[in-house]
Amino acid sequence: MRIVQELYYDCVVADATQTLHDSPPPHSVLVIDFDHFKLLNELYGTEACDEALQEFFRHLRAATRDRDELVRRASDEFVVTLANTDLESARIAAERIRHAMEEQPIALSSGQLVTQTVSIGVATWDGAESSEDLELRADEAMLAAKASGRNRVHAVEKRSLTNRPTLPPSDLAPCDEDE
Repeated sequence: MRIVQELYYDCVVADATQTLHDSPPPHSVLVIDFDHFKLLNELYGTEACDEALQEFFRHLRAATRDRDELVRRASDEFVVTLANTDLESARIAAERIRHAMEEQPIALSSGQLVTQTVSIGVATWDGAESSEDLELRADEAMLAAKASGRNRVHAVEKRSLTNRPTLPPSDLAPCDEDE
């Protein structure tokens, strides 16, 4: 798995998008957020956060393939691209990561054991939407996982343009020619 810093994120997205366009879907994205990471920092310090991240990377490597890519978006937020992976397979990989983080306490160098959980959003590209829209759907799914109690995986199906709410023609305001 290639790990990329946020600085190079746009380049990775451009490369990944080209790769996605060159091969048939499905391809999936995970947006992963550490639950209460700021609290971990406040209670145990930055060294504990570094140790939690190292444990996370270990679990992530076990649940993903060499060709998958990880981008660090923020101190506690990550995006993982999973080429040639459908929604259910991506959800299973996300659940493996989530479960491993929950079930295996982190032994801090101070001798304390802490549990660090993650919330994960999953979305699958269908070949039509932009990489930004795909990531936005995965991000919204991650926020839904956090809103439903944290330490969860939430997968979203592709939004259908035909299911978008529309106003009937009688509710549309006429255009003002002066504008």
